[in-house]
Formats: sequence, structure tokens, C-alpha cells
Amino acid sequence: MTRFLDGEASPEDIAAIVVAQDTDLDLRRRLDRLRVLGDMAAMASAPVLASAPSVPADLVQGRSKRSPWPVRLGLAASLVLGVLIGAFGGARQGPDDWMAYVAAYQALYTEETLSSLPAAQTVTDAGLAQALGRDLPPVDVEGLSFRRAQLLGYEGQPLVQMAFLTEGGAPVALCIIALPRQDDSPLRMTQLEGMQAAHWTDGGYGYLLIGGDEQAVIRTAALDVLDDL
Repeated sequence: MTRFLDGEASPEDIAAIVVAQDTDLDLRRRLDRLRVLGDMAAMASAPVLASAPSVPADLVQGRSKRSPWPVRLGLAASLVLGVLIGAFGGARQGPDDWMAYVAAYQALYTEETLSSLPAAQTVTDAGLAQALGRDLPPVDVEGLSFRRAQLLGYEGQPLVQMAFLTEGGAPVALCIIALPRQDDSPLRMTQLEGMQAAHWTDGGYGYLLIGGDEQAVIRTAALDVLDDL
């Protein structure tokens, strides 16, 4: 399916997938998720790819010009694709499915992804709260330094990501998505993609704070966010 999205599949395979996705809801969802994760990978890995060495021309002769993946992705692209395939292959349908995709995206982040951004004291884009349908929590979170907020999406629902760095430089994300059909649930700690995570639902919204390997930092920060809601 990645060859189909890259425009590198055979004409026969393209025709078959185009026809099948009109009637196969599961296939359409899988393609949509691969598109979303591909966009996320491009954003999260941009700092790494910018410094990646170019691949010699004689190693890439015959590569399709239609592919949107830059040739110089090299090893970085392989790592990104591995994360995406892992998330895609292990995904499951259910109320917490969105967290698996957020975790796969967050796993692509490094300290350098956010360290070039200045620390901020507030979210300046009022459109994020409007898209989400509620005010965003304060960015002054214990143990974390706020860097940026951006609007993502999952299955047609707006998803706001607030990005932070810990004092030790670990990237952390607070993600919020509307879950109008879910009841409130208390804060729970878990691990996703090898990272510490805290999640809960409150007032028809799901919250996930994820990043790094220090459980105490994530728990303390999550309780601070929860207290401000």
C-alpha cells in the first residue's frame, strides 16, 4: 500500500486498490491512516533529514520521479518507515486506537526536533481552541518547557498536540481529542512505544501525555494538567 501512496505501484495494482476502496471501508481507513502517518513522519523527522547526506546519483538511477519521498532520506527514512509500519501493523480498532497513532508519531521526535524552538508562555493560535471546541490547558506545566502547539487530526476529529521538553531534554507531547461518546475515566499510567504515558478522559475529551522514560516526570506533569482543567 505504501507503493500505491507513493505512486509506484503497477497500473494493475493501482486500478484494483482504487476499485476496492470504494467498497472496502477497512482498506480505506488503512490508506487514510498511512497518509496521516506519512505526513506526521515528514514533519517530525524534518530536522534529521535536513542534515542527512545525499545519496550518490548512481545508487538511485531508475527511481520513480513521482515518489514524494526525498532521495536523501537514506537510513532516516528506513527508520521512519519502520515506526509507521509497526504502528500500522499493530493498530486495533477501539476507543484508545488514537493513542497508538499519537505514540507512533511521538516516537519520531528527538530533542533536536524542539530545541531550536524558543520556550513560549502561551498558545498564540486561537484557532486551535476553536477547532477543538474547548480552551486549551495552561502551558505552564510542572517540569516541562512549552515549545509549540499544532492542529492534527484523527479519523475526522481535530487533535491538538502541545509539545514540551523536559528539563533533561526529552520531547513530551500533550494531545487532546474530542471523545463525546466516552465517559470520564481517571488518570492511568502506561507505556506506549517504549515511552512513559499518562491518559484520562474528562468532559468528553481524551488526554494523553507522553514522552521520555521518567515515569515520575510524566505523572507529576499529568496531575498538574488535570488540576488545571
